[in-house]
Formats: sequence, C-alpha cells, structure tokens
Amino acid sequence: MSSLNIHKLRNRLPGAALLLPAALALAQTPPAQAPSVQPPGASVAAPAVIDHLEQTIAWYRTVEATATLEGISDEIVLNNSLHQTALRAVESGFDFARADAALIAAGGPQNQQGPAAGGRNLEQAAERAANRIGNIQARLAALDAALPKSPAKQRPLLEAQRRELGAELNLAQQVQQTIQGIVSAAGVPAAGGLDSQINDLERSVPEARRATRPAAGQKNPVTPQPLPAAGARPASSSAFRPQSAGLLSLLSELISFAKTESQLKSAAAATDALSDEIDKLKLPLTSALRSAVQLSDQLSGAAASETVDQVTADQRRIDGLTAQFHRLSTALVPLDEQQILINGARGDLDELRAADERQRNETARTLFIRSVMIGGGIIVLLAISAVWRRATFRYIQDVRRRRQLTLVRRVVIGTAMGVLVVLGVVSDFGSLATYAGFLTAGIAVALQNVLLAVVAYFFFIGRYGVKVGDLVTISGVTGNVVDIGLVRLYLMELGGAPPDLHPTGRIVVLSNSVLFQPAPLFKQISGANYIWRKVSVTLAADTSIEAARSTLTAAVESVLAPYRADIERQHAALEKSVDIQMKKPNPDYHLRYTDAGLEFAAQYPAEFQKSAATDEKVIHALHEAISQNPQLHLAPGGAPRMS
Repeated sequence: MSSLNIHKLRNRLPGAALLLPAALALAQTPPAQAPSVQPPGASVAAPAVIDHLEQTIAWYRTVEATATLEGISDEIVLNNSLHQTALRAVESGFDFARADAALIAAGGPQNQQGPAAGGRNLEQAAERAANRIGNIQARLAALDAALPKSPAKQRPLLEAQRRELGAELNLAQQVQQTIQGIVSAAGVPAAGGLDSQINDLERSVPEARRATRPAAGQKNPVTPQPLPAAGARPASSSAFRPQSAGLLSLLSELISFAKTESQLKSAAAATDALSDEIDKLKLPLTSALRSAVQLSDQLSGAAASETVDQVTADQRRIDGLTAQFHRLSTALVPLDEQQILINGARGDLDELRAADERQRNETARTLFIRSVMIGGGIIVLLAISAVWRRATFRYIQDVRRRRQLTLVRRVVIGTAMGVLVVLGVVSDFGSLATYAGFLTAGIAVALQNVLLAVVAYFFFIGRYGVKVGDLVTISGVTGNVVDIGLVRLYLMELGGAPPDLHPTGRIVVLSNSVLFQPAPLFKQISGANYIWRKVSVTLAADTSIEAARSTLTAAVESVLAPYRADIERQHAALEKSVDIQMKKPNPDYHLRYTDAGLEFAAQYPAEFQKSAATDEKVIHALHEAISQNPQLHLAPGGAPRMS
C-alpha cells in the first residue's frame, strides 16, 4: 500500500491515526539482525515495479497486435523474431520484478521508507501481532497446566501471573483487531503483497510464464527459446502482389498500409517509452552498486591500520556488501537484458516499417499505372467509336445498314469498355468466373424469351432477313414491316387476300422470338417485287387453234410489254442476291380442249402493287381481241377469268 493511501486512511479514520503508531509499537519485536551494510536506495519501490510490469505487458500486447496486421503478416521471419524478442522481454521484466521483490524483502526497514513502506509495516505488524497472541496463549496454557500441581504457597503468584497474561492477551487481541481493520480498510493484502501482485500480472500473460522459475536471488538459466511452428504465427495464405491486383484491391491495400503505418508508429513510441522507463529504473540500482563498490574499497584500504577486531568487523561488513551486491546484480541483469531485447524489438519494428513503406510505394505506383492504363483505354475506345460513327454516316447511304452498324458499334464499344473496366477493377478472376456463371444461368432462365428475341433480331437484320417496308406473313398476320427493334417487330397490318390487300389501321407488335416458333414466316424476296398471275378463257370447240394462239398471245403481250424491262431487272437482282441461276420470268401460254371447249391459259409476272390493274388490262385485252376476230367465239360460260 502506498504512503498516499495511508495518508488518506488517516484522514478518513482519525482514530486509526492515533492507534496505528501504538499498535505498531506494541506489535513490534525487534529481531536480532546480523551486522551488514545496506547502501541507501538499494531497490526499486514496489509501485514502480508494478507500473513497469503493466507498461511492459501493454507494450507486448501492442507489439503482438502490430505483428498480426494485414500487409506485414507476410514478413514471417521478422514477425517470428519480433514475437520471440517481445516474449523474452516480458520474461526478463518478471525476472527483474521478482529479484527486486527479494531485494526489498531482504533490505529491512532501510529499503522500505518509500511509498510501499507503510503497507509493508502493516503486513509485518499484523504478522507480529498474531505471533504475540500465540506466545501469550502458549504461556497461559502452561500456567493452566502448572496450577493444579503447584504448592499452595505459589498458587497466588501463579494466579496473579495468569491474570496479567489474560490482560496482555486482551490487549494483544485488541491490537490485532485494530491492525486487521486498518489493513482491510486500506486494501493491503494480508501476506505476500508484491509477490502476489507479480503473480497476478504473470497469470495475465500465460505465454510469458517460464516452466521453472529460479528461486529469488538466483540467476536465470539462459535457455534458447524455440521458434514457433509455421502455423503458429498468423500469416496470409499468399503474399499480396500489386501487379496482379485490381483497382479495388489496390485501394484497399493502400488504406491497410496507412493503418499499418499508424500502428507501427504507435508500437515504436511505446517501445521508446518503455526503454526510457527502464533507464529510470536502473538509476537507483546502479547507484547502489557504485556505493557498495566504493565502500568495499574504503574498507579494504583501511585494513592495514586497524586492529584485529576492527578487521573482523570490516570483513563482516564486506560479506554483507557482497550479499547486497549479488542481490542488486540479480535485479539489474534482467533489467539490462530487457532493455537489450526491447532495443532489438525496436530494430525489428523499424525493418517492418521499412518493408511496409516499400510495399505501400509499390502499391501506389501500380495503382497509378493501372489507372492511367484504364483511362487511356477508355479514351482510345471513345475515339474509335467517334471515328466509326463518322465513317458510318459518311460512307453508308442505306438507312437500314446505317442503323445496323450504329447498333453494332454501341454493342462492341460498350462490351469492350465493360471488359476493360472489369479487368482493371477485379483481381480474383476465379471467384468472378464462378459468380458470373451462376449469374448467367439465372439470367438465362429468367429472360429466356428476351434472349431469344435478341438472337432473332440478328437473324432479321441478316442477309436474308427483313427490312422496313417488306411484306411479310408471320403468326397468321400479314403486313408491311414498320420497324425492327432489338426485341420487338412492328407490322402495319393489311387486310384482304393478296393481291387485294389494304391497311386496317392497326400496328401489330410481335416479339422477335416468333422467328423460332413452328409457324413459318412468309416474306417477299428482296429485289423481286412481282408475283405470278394466271388468266384463262374458253372458246368454242370448233375455233382454230392457230388463230386463238396468235390472237390471244398478242393481246396479253401488248399488256405486259411496258412492264417487261422492270420485271427482267428485278429478276437479275434476285439472281444476284441468292446466287442461283433461275429461269427468266417470261409469260407462259397453254391451249387445251376441255368438256366446255378450247381453253386458253396465260401465266405471267406482274408487279405486286400493280397486279390488280395488270389483271384488269389483260382481261380487257382478251375480250377486245375475241370480239374483233370473227374466227374466235366464246363458249357458253367461257368469259376470261383469273385463277
């Protein structure tokens, strides 16, 4: 207990302030002590020892936490060295504390005048009060045993002595109760105060407890500490490599390095503070050692002029100095060893800090280069996109092809930019691939119709696909294509039967995925905007075949002549688009006898939009040719008709 606590106790308990000196005086039984020489200030005060141990343990926890930080935990050799050095420093601290406790216990009242002297006196007073009560009780027991056997003349004296011992016992018990009350109120441990506190602190660091502790005053055996197993120290499974990391990992590592730098600075500051504290603790011990050596030299120098008794007394004093020097060196050597170990730990911390700085600089440089590369890649892709767009609008005149190239440009540039960003940001491609696989499977199941529509879009815009304005029949709907979207197809519905089609005023929206349905898609071939038509007329059975052929063929040819060049041009474009040699679209004429008479049939190509007008002209030409030629007569019900 410190002197400050005793002073507070006296202020709180005025009666205790009066009883304490008397109790100590009554409990005091001066023991016989051998003559010895004790240099002043020969030990470190108990509170200073406890404070030093607490500071050492706090420093050890800080160093251990630093060694496990992310970023420097890969430095296995340095971490093992730092761990072993810090652990041995804690062990040396406890060795010093135990040696100093033994030094305090052996120093007597001279060394107990510091802050812990009051607490030590209370402990000794309590012990002596208990011994005094035991002695009095033993003497009372002896008197009780002697009274029945004593002569009658001696019994009054013995009874008077017994009453006196009873009074002394009551006084001794009152003194013991007073001391126990003061000890309990002041919080002083009943026995072994400093040693118990050292043991409590040692139990808080079980890894720093030696298997066998030497007795107080004995030198610690120097035994090498084995290095921990490879898996005992925390270390990352693989060293961080900035070259293979992405932007997110690099940024995270930079933040981690900043935290590590701060922790290393804190550990270095704690190490320096502990080293300064050790320097202060060494001062009284080194001063006491110098005093002991100087006093020994003085005694040795004066031996020549002294008597035999004086020389004998000086010898006993030198023996006391030798024992004192041994106790002082037992406390000073662990303290010096602890300071050496702490300085070694400071060197390990400096090396870890240098390694952390190198890794931080390399990570920052890699982050800068990676950012510049990604930014440059994005700028290049944007430049390519701009050039592509200008070239498309400059050299592609077909609106349909221009829209297709514009869409392809967006898809290609967007995909390339996304891949560039992903490659720059993500570092763990294995996990990314697994995640992307599950994500793709889920998207494929949830958006299967949308994906089919997107795939069908590329079939629609292909070489044999459809374009705006084409006449198509799909899923039972006939109409002209208005627009082709990425997932939808827009048709202007046409009603009626070909070729008599007319707009109904409705827009039909279909998913592109209808292309993959079993229902067929009918589409007019690109470049061939004509259809085949057939007209027939029945003449009387006695009509001349030659006259019928020449007259009716000339009538049909007169109608088709203005359209022949356009039909042949469309046919040439059709052959070019499909790369197939096809028969020219020339009209075909047939004559045959039927039950009704002589039937004439003409099959000819006609432009789709003008097919109805062409049919009307052909029928009118046939009617005129038959009416103007007297050799030709219509059979009953044989007027020209379309089939």
